[in-house]
Amino acid sequence: MPFEVTVDRHPDYVRYNVAGPTSLREFAELTLLVAGDVDRYEDDRVLIDLRRVEGRLTRQEQTLIGELGAGKLQLLFKLASIVPPGEITRNTEQAAVAVGLQMRVFDAEPEALAWLLDGQPG
Repeated sequence: MPFEVTVDRHPDYVRYNVAGPTSLREFAELTLLVAGDVDRYEDDRVLIDLRRVEGRLTRQEQTLIGELGAGKLQLLFKLASIVPPGEITRNTEQAAVAVGLQMRVFDAEPEALAWLLDGQPG
């Protein structure tokens, strides 16, 4: 079953609300969807809310998604994702950062937004 994704555009960022059972394929498709939107709308800050995603990818899958995201989302200034409390592994974040994407994972929305909206693209 594919992810259910809704998109909310705000003046300073775009938000993707994601729900459904997890799979590597679904995360890859989500990454491609976001990349297409970033290209089309010239977004530079993205918030992805994953708190309604059921299940967890393996460590290797999380790393692959981080690398894919960094490769496909090169035009972004920042990407923040929100996961349920206790679910932060940093695997996706570390892989994305290693390839050059400013990405952080949070378990609280206020902190995610504060980080996402801080600073200006170079």
